[in-house]
Amino acid sequence: MPSVSQSDIPITIPLIEKAELQIKQVSCGAHHSLFLTDLGKVYSCGQSEQGQLGMMYTNLQNVFEPTRIQSIEESTIVQVEAGMLHSLFLTNNGEVLACGNNKFF
Repeated sequence: MPSVSQSDIPITIPLIEKAELQIKQVSCGAHHSLFLTDLGKVYSCGQSEQGQLGMMYTNLQNVFEPTRIQSIEESTIVQVEAGMLHSLFLTNNGEVLACGNNKFF
């Protein structure tokens, strides 16, 4: 199997495959990705220069595997969007949550 850190062909993301998550949406920022499950939970991975992973990591902290965002566990998310240095989450009651460098939304 090709290296997870770089691949010339599409590969299955190991954690998502192992957890048998049903992903209904993905969104990619400049250096991070968001994965929305059918149950309204969100996983993120990548670089968190400005806190855009929603996990209180900043200063170029890298998260190499999709990790569930605990800070939004109380909400049911219906849509995700990853910007350059920020992330947006739309809840089932119409509330918009944001993290990262929020001057870009």
